[in-house]
Amino acid sequence: SMSDMFRECYNLQTLDLGSFDNHNATTVSNMFSNCSNLKTIYVEGFDTKWKETKRIYNYQEYDESMFDNCNSLVGGTGVAFSDEKNSSVLMAKVNGGYFTAKLHTITVEECTDGILNADKSQAAMNEVVTLTAIPDDEHKEAVITVLDSLGNPVEVTDDSFVMPASDVTVSASFVPKKYTVQWKNGSEIVETDNVPYGTIPQFIGEAPSDYSDENNHFTFSGWNDGENTYAVNELPAVTSDVTYTAVYTEAEHSYGEP
Repeated sequence: SMSDMFRECYNLQTLDLGSFDNHNATTVSNMFSNCSNLKTIYVEGFDTKWKETKRIYNYQEYDESMFDNCNSLVGGTGVAFSDEKNSSVLMAKVNGGYFTAKLHTITVEECTDGILNADKSQAAMNEVVTLTAIPDDEHKEAVITVLDSLGNPVEVTDDSFVMPASDVTVSASFVPKKYTVQWKNGSEIVETDNVPYGTIPQFIGEAPSDYSDENNHFTFSGWNDGENTYAVNELPAVTSDVTYTAVYTEAEHSYGEP
C-alpha cells in the first residue's frame, strides 16, 4: 500500500518519484492529500516503473482521494488541480494528469571532423532521441557512441536511441575518406593503395630499380604526380585520388682513361 505516504506534507513543493516502482501497489488513498504547496510530481518509466492507469490498483472509492487538496499541483502537460472531483487515481498519469515526466540531460560532445546534433537536449526515460551526424568534406560516416551516467553504452540504431533513466553523453568519431593512390613505373601500374585523407602515402613494394642503356645510367630519384616531383620521403598528405610515376635521374656513362 502507498496510502498516506506523503499526506499532509505541507511544505513539500517538488517530489521526485523517479526511483519508485509501484507495480505491486494496491491502494493509494490519500497518498498526496493536503500537500497544498506541492507543485510538481516527477515520475519515470511508464510500463517499466510506474503504471499510469487504475488497472494495477484495487480501485476503491477511497482511491478517489489520492490528490485531495493539492491546490498548487500542475502536471507536465499543463493540467492544474481543479477540485475534489479530479483528485482520484485516474489523474495519476502524465498525459492529461497531474504527473510530470522526469527529464534527463543529453550532452552532445563537440566534434572536430563534422557536426553532431540531437533533436532534443532533454528526454524522459523510454523516449526516442534522434541524432544527426554530418561529416566534413574530408570524412564520411560517423561512428556514434552514447554512454549513460555510469559510462555504460546505450544502443544506437539508425542514428537514434531510447533514453535510459539517466543523463547521457553523445559523441561521434568520423571515418576519414579514403583515396586511391596508384604507383607506376613507366606505363606499368606496380601498386594501388587506399589511403585515408590527410595521410602521407607510402610505396610498400620494392623500390624501382636503377637501369642503364648503352649511353646512360638511370637512377630512381622520386615520384611525380603529373605536376610536381617529390623525393621518396617528401610526399604530401593525400587529399584526392593521385597517380605517382617513378622518376629517374639520367647520367651519361663515364669511362676512365684507357
